[in-house]
Amino acid sequence: MNLNQITLPVLDIPKAIVFYELLGLELIVPTHEAYARLELADADATLSLYVVKKLPERTKINVFLNVMTWI
Repeated sequence: MNLNQITLPVLDIPKAIVFYELLGLELIVPTHEAYARLELADADATLSLYVVKKLPERTKINVFLNVMTWI
């Protein structure tokens, strides 16, 4: 299984970029105040952020992946 991309709504793109960069992601596509894409370190996956005026209510985002290779 290969995770390609996760997309999240955010209220403030610049603040979200700083937050995810502190977690070790690298900004690869900045597009002003509306969208950004970051790459996960040591992975072939990205995180896309898009700006919204209000976060969706009752939305819970959980992504848990654990891939083990047995030889």
